[in-house]
Amino acid sequence: MEDGKPPIWPEWREFIQHLARQIELALDFIITNQDTIIELLEQFTEGDRLATVGWLPHPILAQLKRSRVATEDFRTRIEVHYRTYWPLMRDGFVDNLETSSLDALAKEVMRQAIELHESGHFRAVPRLLFPEIERLARRHFEEGELDPATSAKGLRSHLMKLPLQVHRAGPQHRFLHLLIALESHIFEHVNTPEALAKYRSSEVPNRHACMHGLVDYSSFQSSLNMLILADYCFGTAARFGRIIG
Repeated sequence: MEDGKPPIWPEWREFIQHLARQIELALDFIITNQDTIIELLEQFTEGDRLATVGWLPHPILAQLKRSRVATEDFRTRIEVHYRTYWPLMRDGFVDNLETSSLDALAKEVMRQAIELHESGHFRAVPRLLFPEIERLARRHFEEGELDPATSAKGLRSHLMKLPLQVHRAGPQHRFLHLLIALESHIFEHVNTPEALAKYRSSEVPNRHACMHGLVDYSSFQSSLNMLILADYCFGTAARFGRIIG
């Protein structure tokens, strides 16, 4: 002992120095990325409210003034907002297609889905888009995979692993809730009565329930949710293709 103090073992000294360095790096990261962190926290808050009423986020929500209203009123308020700004949303979907590196088939399918939605053929939109999302998943993420369930899981897995800047580079900057929906809702299997009841009560389409005729997604809300989802998946797949191309 020196001056009555126990000696610090070299291992402990090294550990404390390492810990201090990690804390320093964490603080540097928070300071450097504080705008992104604030954005993600805001997305968590907004996403929770949207999830409660069965809506997926779209950048056009930036035009909506925030207010505290009852849950059902909030659902209706979002629908009115989306219906009001549908022309801008439609033009945004089309612009995203035209400026992307997607192949001709994907662009044609998305255009047809937009036309179906605009014509009120809501039921047809998820039934058209889910297979195309799976085709793109096989092309960009799971090349050669023929099992649709595996390609869907591959898409979900790869999207979750992509760097944050790949998601934020797209027009759908409210990507966080979409990632959460992909992870916990959209590609989940419906194989119990409880799961079926869950997906029947939601206007966010589930691939398994849709493609196997378990849930009839025939509303304006489920159709527009599907377009928002496809716009995000198509765009991210195209950006991923440019990264690895």
